[in-house]
Amino acid sequence: MLSSKIELEKLHNTRDLGGIETADGRHIKPHRLIRSGQICFASENDLNRLKSEYDLKVIADFRNDDEVREKPDPIMEGVSYVRLNAIKFEAAGITRDKKSENSSLRRMMERNSETYMPDMYSKMIKNEHTRQIYREFLTMLSEQKSGSVLWHCTAGKDRTGLAAVFILEILGVPYERILDDYLSTNTFIAPEVELIMDMIQRNTPGVVMPAMRRMLSADKCYLDAAYRAAEELAGSMPEYIEQYLGVDEAMKARLRDLYLE
Repeated sequence: MLSSKIELEKLHNTRDLGGIETADGRHIKPHRLIRSGQICFASENDLNRLKSEYDLKVIADFRNDDEVREKPDPIMEGVSYVRLNAIKFEAAGITRDKKSENSSLRRMMERNSETYMPDMYSKMIKNEHTRQIYREFLTMLSEQKSGSVLWHCTAGKDRTGLAAVFILEILGVPYERILDDYLSTNTFIAPEVELIMDMIQRNTPGVVMPAMRRMLSADKCYLDAAYRAAEELAGSMPEYIEQYLGVDEAMKARLRDLYLE
């Protein structure tokens, strides 16, 4: 079982990790860990459902300052909002503010690069600021005793995807299932990707469309690049999470106690 889509009116990539099975046969508790794309378009019914049915307690926002300013999250009474700007280096294709989108278009007019996004994932793993943000995120999860935490970026693919990888690794989910869940993002963001591709094709001649589609999608080679970078630094992804994200055995046990059944 992979993360399950939460059926909402205006949000199409909001998913509950509940039910995902670990290597030892346990399962992630439902209504505790929610990954999402941007939530600025949520309807009142969407927000009410997240609060009433999923007991939403915390929203963690991985977007940069420009993304937040351009499309701020809704204010929800009784829900804490945590800013976790995961990327401070140029990361067009991952960040989706207007400046980054223009940079993405320029890059895809200049060259058809198959290495760009894998390089970005490797850089996220190796960048100290990004690591600090994920340390803060995991620490926050380890202190959340009840209710659900929703984390998001813009597409809910890259920054959000890596956050999901880290928590799934800590909880003991096998790599194959982590990869399948990461790639399932493409199913949920497909309508949005098609709209973006159509707009680009009509308005921006010269863009290398296959390269742009790759940039907008999740791909196994991106996740492989993240794992390779972790292996270069620490020998393996679990060791990286311990050494560079500060998740020791006590914290791992606490997270498993909080989020597994």
